[in-house]
Amino acid sequence: MQQTEMLPQQSLQTIANWGMTFSSRPDEEKEFVQLYGKPLYDGALAVAQWWRSLSIGQIQAVNQIDFPYWTLTLARKLAKVPSTKLNNCLEALQKARLSVGKLSRILNKFIAPEKLRSGKAVTSDDWQLIARSFDLDGDEIDAIRQQAVQMNGGSTQSLTTDLVIEILTERGYPVAQILPKPRIKRYSRTEVEQLIAIKVQEAMLSKEQELLTLLERSRYLETENERLMTRLRMPSQCPTTVEVTPVTEDPTSQPDGFEKCLGWWEVSFSVGERVRIVDNTNNDDYGKTGIIKGQSKSDLALWWVQLSNGDYKQFPALVLESLPPSFDEERASMPISKQIVQKLKKIEQVPIAG
Repeated sequence: MQQTEMLPQQSLQTIANWGMTFSSRPDEEKEFVQLYGKPLYDGALAVAQWWRSLSIGQIQAVNQIDFPYWTLTLARKLAKVPSTKLNNCLEALQKARLSVGKLSRILNKFIAPEKLRSGKAVTSDDWQLIARSFDLDGDEIDAIRQQAVQMNGGSTQSLTTDLVIEILTERGYPVAQILPKPRIKRYSRTEVEQLIAIKVQEAMLSKEQELLTLLERSRYLETENERLMTRLRMPSQCPTTVEVTPVTEDPTSQPDGFEKCLGWWEVSFSVGERVRIVDNTNNDDYGKTGIIKGQSKSDLALWWVQLSNGDYKQFPALVLESLPPSFDEERASMPISKQIVQKLKKIEQVPIAG
């Protein structure tokens, strides 16, 4: 026997005999490997193991194949044919006029796919694939099968490849090499250009929407600023002088309304300061005076006022007028006599000369 590169074409029987010789002398494995090489040693053992599994009829069929010269590669390929398909394969080889290329093509038709697909019931071909891929003998395959049955609740029915894959992974076998590669979708140049155009358009629409949102917020802030400044200038609403301090606002934050906009300015009063209600839309409290008792803790725009009648109420800062210490409340609230009222009415009735 020579090394693999120099291996002459031989009959299957000869290659199987090499493997049987190797297996019968395990103590000399190191010497065999050094002499013939590891590939030839392992290949011959695999062919010998396959040869022992054949029936007498199958051995006779192999010997009737009209191809007396086999390489180790072709012999190992024939050994990979599943047992359920071996008889049909041998029959096809017997009928064909064989060359090396044609022999290899026929074997490829009968060899089970070298991939273990998930999500299906385990078949004998799957067990053979596992045994070939990881060099497992019958006892090792039986141990894996028994573990799968236990994990399946003791039932031999409906064993799935997913369960077997899990067991092989736990045992440290490189399962990825017998699993099919994930399918990768391939795009044509036209499809790639279309996808790029769609992504660019989506990005532009998103940016355009962001700009429109910012523009709307900017306009909203301008409108609220104008409304507030107009309100501050109205003498009936703000007859007193107040300290206005602009507060920087984050342009990306959306204001909730006018009450939130009031927080941009600070109107300050002192506890004990006398004030008057100048909100002419409030008929009940308009014109009343009171004393500042403090600022609302829940809303800093509101102030607690004790009115002259003893009531406690909250008022926005903009409807409060600060009164000077010299303000005479009794004089300011002195009633007008009936005679003066009647004279004022007569004056209103006198027609104005055109």
